Amino acid sequence: MLQNNTLGTASFVDERLADNPLPIAGTVEQAINETNRNWYVAVPVSGKVASDITLLGAKIVQRNEAQASWVDVLSGTELTPGIGYIAVASASSGTTTWSLNGNLKSGKVEIPVTRSGESSAGFNLLGNPYPSYLNWEQVLNLNATNASLLQPSIWYRTKSGASYAFQTYNSEGRIATPTTTSGYIPPMQAFWVRANSAGTVTFTNAMRSHGDGTSNKLKAPSAKNQKIIRLQVSNATATDETVVYFNENAQNSFDKFDTEKMFNNEASQPELYTKANNEKLVINGLREVGDNQEIPLGLTYTQGGNLKLKLAERSNFDSNTKVYLLDKVDNTEIELTPETEYTFNTAATKNNESRLSLLFRVMGVTTNIDNTSKLNAQVFVNAANQITIIAPEKSNYVIYNAVGQKVNEGVTNTNKTIVNGTNGLGIYVVMISEDGRNNSTRLILNGK
Repeated sequence: MLQNNTLGTASFVDERLADNPLPIAGTVEQAINETNRNWYVAVPVSGKVASDITLLGAKIVQRNEAQASWVDVLSGTELTPGIGYIAVASASSGTTTWSLNGNLKSGKVEIPVTRSGESSAGFNLLGNPYPSYLNWEQVLNLNATNASLLQPSIWYRTKSGASYAFQTYNSEGRIATPTTTSGYIPPMQAFWVRANSAGTVTFTNAMRSHGDGTSNKLKAPSAKNQKIIRLQVSNATATDETVVYFNENAQNSFDKFDTEKMFNNEASQPELYTKANNEKLVINGLREVGDNQEIPLGLTYTQGGNLKLKLAERSNFDSNTKVYLLDKVDNTEIELTPETEYTFNTAATKNNESRLSLLFRVMGVTTNIDNTSKLNAQVFVNAANQITIIAPEKSNYVIYNAVGQKVNEGVTNTNKTIVNGTNGLGIYVVMISEDGRNNSTRLILNGK
């Protein structure tokens, strides 16, 4: 008997290579600690019907990709290992245990996928067909048809507290949201894939594993060195995140290093994303960091109210790279550090892509000034919205706009110099040099 509960997950790995090995009988038990919620499920035992996983008289549904709809599965209908289902709860609460006995699924499993729907085209709900973990990377690596048929991402929908949220894993960049998500799919777990076209997905025993990623994480040397920015947005009850990372093999247009955002569509859930082409992304893989590179952030929060945005991860950037959050409604620029928590208020909004953005600044790229020797200088915006420089007399200064164009230069004539002629409001970088020493300051002219 394989018992899955809050204490752990039982796993049985069958390493036989035959497509249809002799059956092995067994029982798989799954403890359900909440029945007043939906569960994304799959069956690892042959011969089970919908009523075997019904919650307190509620129902089982299956996804119809072509119609972007859910279809009720009748109680006596046999469930197919490899297909994902949702056990829809009633309003009652409590706990229960599914006990599924019969022949444990083993060998080759083939599941058709489609891409014909106009809404959410290609999104198919599959299920782990085995009483063991399914290694998602092996699903793609060991079968060339799978790799060409499917995008390299998987999505789970889970419930945390009062809110549902999607967990995501991209096997190409080995990036997950949240970080606890891995490419090991637990037994009895349904998961989303996106098909590039209609075809057949094949699972085999070679793709099975005991590991859940806690002691054998899927990592590669290239993945360890990727530059990663992870942002979280939250209100009092719910949190959402988006990731921007850099991989030398990625394209800046939409490709396999990117993962589409699956939205929860709940008013109380703020949701954050970026874009490549017209695709809204939860994971955005780009080729390299560019100076003055601005990435718009999309925001959906149909309830409206106060939100908090913070930097949850910054990995593998050197000290010369600065990352800023721009709020174009509040005319605010703030450097994102591990200590940063930016609080702002928004009216009810959906797919707002014009207010917030990330800005990367690689110091020393716009000019070749050596910043190793720091000049003692101050640069700020005075009450008249003018750039003010306090530096030794006869220091050289150069001012660049947000796209790296030189807009002004000169020499300080006293220890305090006021500069005009910056061509209006916006973001500027002031570079000052004197006797081999340098200073670089970023500021914003906002008219306030």
